[in-house]
Order: sequence, then structure tokens, then C-alpha cells
Amino acid sequence: MRRINTVGMRKGRLVGVEESGKYLLAECDCGECKWVLRSNFIAGYTQSCGCLRNERIIEACQTHGHKTGKGASPTYICWRAMWNRCSNKSYWAYNRYGGRGISVDPRWKDFSAFLEDMGERPPNKELDRIDNNAGYSKNNCRWVGHADNCRNRGYDTETKKLG
Repeated sequence: MRRINTVGMRKGRLVGVEESGKYLLAECDCGECKWVLRSNFIAGYTQSCGCLRNERIIEACQTHGHKTGKGASPTYICWRAMWNRCSNKSYWAYNRYGGRGISVDPRWKDFSAFLEDMGERPPNKELDRIDNNAGYSKNNCRWVGHADNCRNRGYDTETKKLG
């Protein structure tokens, strides 16, 4: 069986540098060098020095990157509730929002875009739609106090009910 030369070969983030028996010294794109099994390198099982695994673990554990203390930030909680109201049919308030056609700006699927447009949720404020018959978007949303939010209940001409 012909031996595959792995020096100079690239797999994932690794490039083979030096062979020694069944091992290969590989240099990672991050600059780290590591001895790996040649067979794992050739098969593509080993693709980095370990930095790729660490990045994937961090990414999997950090769903939105916006935390305060031990839990999600008030801004993130508000964003999540907005999406539930408009897209989760089993959410208790879906009928009053998504069920009557209230949608969310597709750009706001990404929490960072919502944060960029609306900024951090100020203390004691709630997300409010200026026009209750229009969807959630930068031009139709604002942060208001609870009392103001309760007063802003538009009349839905289709259902003949308060929005």
C-alpha cells in the first residue's frame, strides 16, 4: 500500500509540517503546532489544534451573547417575547399578535440587529408598537412605560376588538 505524503496537505485549519511514523506535526491557522495521528488527519477527523472545538462549544453555549449576571438581559427577554407573540402558535398571546397578522421585521431575526435599531431596554420600559395594526419594526417601535403601553391599544377594524 502506498503511503500518503501529508506534509503540505491541508485539512480544515491544519497544514502538515513534519511526519514521524504514525504521527504528523501540523500547524494550525491560529499559529499553534500539534502532533496528531496521521490517519485521523487524512480522514479529516482532526481539523484544528483544538481551537475549532473550543469555538464551537462557546458558540453552542452562547445563544445570543447578551447576558447580565446569570441570565439573559432584559433586552434579550423582550426580543424573545416579541418573537414568541408573533410566530409561536402555542404561545398564550399568539392570537392577539401573529394570529391577526402582526409580524416582525425579518432583519430582527438577528438579535444584534434588533439591539442596533432599538438600543438597550431602559429600566422600567416596555417595547411598544406605535401603530398597533402594524408589525414590529424600527419605524413602528419605541420604549415606553407600562402605563403608556396600556393606553396604546389600537382598535382592530377586522376583528372589531382592541389590539
